[in-house]
Amino acid sequence: MLEAKLVRTFKNFSLDVDFKVGKGVNIFFGFSGCGKTITLRMLAGLDRPDSGQIKTGGKTIFDSAQKIDVRPQHRRIGYVPQQPSLFPHMSVERNIRYAADALSPEERKETLEHLLEIFRLKELRSRFPHQLSGGQKQRAAVARAVASKPAYLLLDEPFSSLDSLIRRKMCRCITHSVYEKLGIPIIMVTHDATETLDFDQLFVFSNGRIVKSGPPKELKPLLAEMLGPLRFDNPFTGEK
Repeated sequence: MLEAKLVRTFKNFSLDVDFKVGKGVNIFFGFSGCGKTITLRMLAGLDRPDSGQIKTGGKTIFDSAQKIDVRPQHRRIGYVPQQPSLFPHMSVERNIRYAADALSPEERKETLEHLLEIFRLKELRSRFPHQLSGGQKQRAAVARAVASKPAYLLLDEPFSSLDSLIRRKMCRCITHSVYEKLGIPIIMVTHDATETLDFDQLFVFSNGRIVKSGPPKELKPLLAEMLGPLRFDNPFTGEK
C-alpha cells in the first residue's frame, strides 16, 4: 500500500491531496494543470511537498513534521516521465544494466534477459536511443525503470507523443508486462478519458484536489460530466 497526504502551494495554484493506492494499475486522471504530474514527482522525490507524509509498505519515506525525506534513489519507486529519458550514449542493454547495478551479477544478468524478453527488446539491445522509434524508446525507458525492482512504478503520460491507436496498444502492452508479469503496481497519469476504463482504480483530479476515486466503470457519470458536449462521440454517454 502506498499512502500519501500532500500539500504544495504555488503562486497561482495549490495542491492538497490525500489518497491510498494498492495493487493493480491505478490511473490519475484530470485535465492539464490539475496537479497530476506534481503529485507523481513528489511521490518519486523529485519535488518536495510543503507538508505531508508518504508511506510505502508501512515505511515512511517522507514526513514534513518528522523531517524525513528519503532520497529518490532509496524510495524504491520507479518513475518514467512524459519524454523518454534514456542515456543517449548507452545502448538499450547498457541503459537497463545501469538501473540494475545494485543487484548481484547473477541477478543482474537474469533480470536483464527477462526484461529484454517481456518488453520485446532483444533485437534492439545493441541500438542507441537515436536509433529507436518513439514506442521502442518508451519500452526501453520502462524496462530501465523496473530493472531495480521498485515497489511501485509511476508513469507520467508516457505514450502521449504517440498516435491514439499505437498509444492504446502500447499502454495495454506496458501495463500488462509490468503488473501481470512482474507484479509491480502502477500509477499512471493521463488526461485521455478513454484510457481510464481498462484499469483497476481511478483517481479524478480537479484544481489540485482528488474529487472522486473508485473503479473506473463506477465513475463513468462523473467522466461524462467532466467531458461535457464534445464534437465527437462521448464514450461515456454515447451522445455527441
